[in-house]
Amino acid sequence: MAKQTKNNGAQEAPELAEEEAATDDEVDFLVVVCKGHTLWHNGKKYPQFRRLRVDADDADRLFKRGVVVKYADLLKKVSNHAD
Repeated sequence: MAKQTKNNGAQEAPELAEEEAATDDEVDFLVVVCKGHTLWHNGKKYPQFRRLRVDADDADRLFKRGVVVKYADLLKKVSNHAD
């Protein structure tokens, strides 16, 4: 029997479900694919505005190329515009 959960109308990114089970000793970054970019990572396609977790090495490389931004930085930027 499948476990039922409440959604309350919020959308969840399906690709994060399996990756949230990562151990604490792994350093992952939650990032968002920038507008106008599509990212192929570990055999999966991530279109613009999609969230995903990447390790520190991949995150650094993708930040430098302007393909992704940190999700936390994006939230700060949005909250500053709301003020």
